[in-house]
Amino acid sequence: MSAQKAREVMGDWDEATVNANWGRNMLIASQVLGRAAGITWHSIEVGQELTVVEALQDAMHQSGYKYDQLVAGMALIARYLEWIDLAHEKPDLITVRTQAA
Repeated sequence: MSAQKAREVMGDWDEATVNANWGRNMLIASQVLGRAAGITWHSIEVGQELTVVEALQDAMHQSGYKYDQLVAGMALIARYLEWIDLAHEKPDLITVRTQAA
């Protein structure tokens, strides 16, 4: 799924169905973010100054993934976090959804 498609689907989150592309893109995002965290940690240990953007660029270069996959995965992770937050604020919505399924 492209980053643009992820943005389009996000508008109707409750009706969206999780598919293999979502899982793949979220996995890609988590791998790239994990690499960026490792790069950042190493730079701190050796006393180098590194920006977040530089760490992400290095992680993307090492991973070989496409930028759209990273963006789509990060958008999906962000939406999941919003959904989880909503579930804590209004648990009755989630209960109704799971009972109906």
